[in-house]
Amino acid sequence: MRPPSISRCIRIGRPTSCRPIGNSLPVQRGDVANFSEILRAAVSLPLRLEKTLFAAPVTVATSTTVVTFADRPSIQDWLRLHGEIFLHGRDVWTESRFRRELLERDWFLPQRMWWAISPASDTAIGAITLEVAGDVGQIHWLMVDPAARRRGVAAALLATLENAAWQCGASRITAETLSSWEPAVAFYRRQGYEAA
Repeated sequence: MRPPSISRCIRIGRPTSCRPIGNSLPVQRGDVANFSEILRAAVSLPLRLEKTLFAAPVTVATSTTVVTFADRPSIQDWLRLHGEIFLHGRDVWTESRFRRELLERDWFLPQRMWWAISPASDTAIGAITLEVAGDVGQIHWLMVDPAARRRGVAAALLATLENAAWQCGASRITAETLSSWEPAVAFYRRQGYEAA
């Protein structure tokens, strides 16, 4: 027997029998307060953004320390950040999924994944990864701890990625986010990215 659709679950008030939305876990009883956020993420369309680099990006002075995954190879830091940021821990990644989705990809290089490190606690407060294919750089997983947002962390990570992409010969950078993630869309637009 097929599980009921999400709309049927809501209509009959039995969210415990719903199937997963995308990669997230099934909706559970008591999640009604978060349902609108879950539904918005489920029906939100991907938005592809792009920026053309005409010259080497300008490095901006910042208090954020940025190091590579090669210097700090902590899968646990990435899993913690991802769990805190995306769907409030509902789409929990494991070490094996991290390896499959990042480390085992042909394009992955530990020198092209960066951490933003908190100077106060020496913990990772942000991460970003770069894939380069010819003259195109693709941003993967730009994320910043909610407690560290609006402090230039994302801008420092993005500037590091853009400089590395330029040094690798990439003159165009692409990013993908959900159209419903308004703060992410606004951030990319402030950094010169436009809808592709």
